[in-house]
Amino acid sequence: MDQPERRAFVQFTTGCPHLPPTGLAALNPMLSVSLKHCPDGAESELPSASTCFHVLKMPAYTSKEALSERLGYAIANSKGLIDMS
Repeated sequence: MDQPERRAFVQFTTGCPHLPPTGLAALNPMLSVSLKHCPDGAESELPSASTCFHVLKMPAYTSKEALSERLGYAIANSKGLIDMS
């Protein structure tokens, strides 16, 4: 990920476009990833996030390409929805 993509990822998962000055380890609560339950299969779902709790909810995609594509799509289409800066 380049710098703008990392910034967008942080915004998507935390609601804030930047990390604390001391970095990712200083997030409280810590950033975590959980498996997203997908009754119709992972390929039909996008990742989501609980920004208050810094939780990235990821479906169990079958490939890195699918993960990258869908995460990028979810991040791009969430811009402007939550901004805690």
